[in-house]
Amino acid sequence: MNALPVAGFLTRPDDEGRDYNTDYTRCGKITVKAGDRDRVLSILKEGISSISSIPEIRSFLVFQPLDEVDSVYIWERSASPTAFSEIEENNSYSKVMNEMKSFIDAAEVTAYRVAGGYLSK
Repeated sequence: MNALPVAGFLTRPDDEGRDYNTDYTRCGKITVKAGDRDRVLSILKEGISSISSIPEIRSFLVFQPLDEVDSVYIWERSASPTAFSEIEENNSYSKVMNEMKSFIDAAEVTAYRVAGGYLSK
């Protein structure tokens, strides 16, 4: 997949020295309704500031595929699976996700955890 990063943030600089063994990462492909990719990207770009205000979210990246017209890829990392469950209930996060829900046809998400220093399903 060739993709252009269009929004997001990486590990917070104030977290240096933190143990990453509890991190929980999700990668996903969101297939949007025909012609709605730009709208979904706009919602995500606008929502990055509210998503980045949630300390348990360590990284959140949005990619626009160059070879797929109606898709968006998201990569997100949280402090732990438990923290991610709590994040989904957070008003800032759920507001962004709910705003784009009507534009989504399908979502394929894979979750990973750290095992032996590497990501593992």
